[in-house]
Amino acid sequence: MPIYMCRWENGDISFVSAASKDDAIWALDEVGTATSGMLHAVNQFMVHVTLDDHGELESLGEDTEDFIREVAYPILNKVQVEMISVEAEETNAGQKLIAEAVMQERVRLWPENDGSDDRSEILEE
Repeated sequence: MPIYMCRWENGDISFVSAASKDDAIWALDEVGTATSGMLHAVNQFMVHVTLDDHGELESLGEDTEDFIREVAYPILNKVQVEMISVEAEETNAGQKLIAEAVMQERVRLWPENDGSDDRSEILEE
């Protein structure tokens, strides 16, 4: 059964296993009102849950995390890739760039669904 990622308007994401996009939309109704354009099929999915010292659960598989960053958060991904290339991620300026990218991602909407799942226009922003 396919797994779909739903990127919500506030930047959150949900994953759901469903036979079709319509079934995924129905299942996601307990979280919010999803549309077909908010869904993207996931080819590889892995969750590894770690309980940290503060009682928090965390972690995704590396391929899943890369997929989420590239597809759901392209602005943040671009900033992080650029920062790695200039080794700026630990500086105050680097942290400010990440914070700004996170704010942009939280308000950025998916493009309207045109019947395709091509998100290449997002990745070029």
